[in-house]
Amino acid sequence: MATEVSITLFGHKFFQRRIRAMRYRARDMSPVLERIGDEWLDIIEEQFSTEGARGGTPWRALSRETKFRRGSAHPILIDTGDLLLETTDPSNIRVTDDEVTLDLGREVVARSHQYGFQNQKANRSVPARPIVAFTEFDVKRWRAEINDFLVNGRL
Repeated sequence: MATEVSITLFGHKFFQRRIRAMRYRARDMSPVLERIGDEWLDIIEEQFSTEGARGGTPWRALSRETKFRRGSAHPILIDTGDLLLETTDPSNIRVTDDEVTLDLGREVVARSHQYGFQNQKANRSVPARPIVAFTEFDVKRWRAEINDFLVNGRL
């Protein structure tokens, strides 16, 4: 059996128009998600430049062997620069009507740094150095932006 909900308000036509507008915007969230995707790229770039501190936890230092091979302890995760360039390339952000995705061709490399891995050749564990790390403030800001878009249509 279907349930019907009826709301009678002073100025209910205005209320109905607002609800219809929100329903229409909810069908395609891409305008606000495009903005969020653009912010992701800036956040990832800042994560690299602060060596993880931007996300709340600085990356663990490079191993002595890696420092010796490279001749320097910094910057962490930027040996050739390919990983930074790929993770901040705007063409790797995919936005649909309800989702933002960072689509990396070198997913295995990015995932190994994001979560850490066991290096079989060197017989040692490589620590996680999260490339993508959003703060609680980021999430709250995006929640407010999404709400403002849905309710008021503002970007």
